[in-house]
Amino acid sequence: MSMLKYPAAWALNSDFDPVRTHHSAHPSLVPFQASDPVVSAYAEIIADFSRDEQELLFFRNAHKVYRLD
Repeated sequence: MSMLKYPAAWALNSDFDPVRTHHSAHPSLVPFQASDPVVSAYAEIIADFSRDEQELLFFRNAHKVYRLD
């Protein structure tokens, strides 16, 4: 139910007309899409990176940001 509060408020306070969305997307969230295109894009971008550069970009950065150590 909590996912309906924004579309409900928009419909009550403006001319927003909620409609069914494709693939369970939700009108108040970032558009949902399968992750395959995103993963493929990242793979293409980092294809020429060395293994160490890829680890710096993803794994080590996550450890630093989220203090996983």
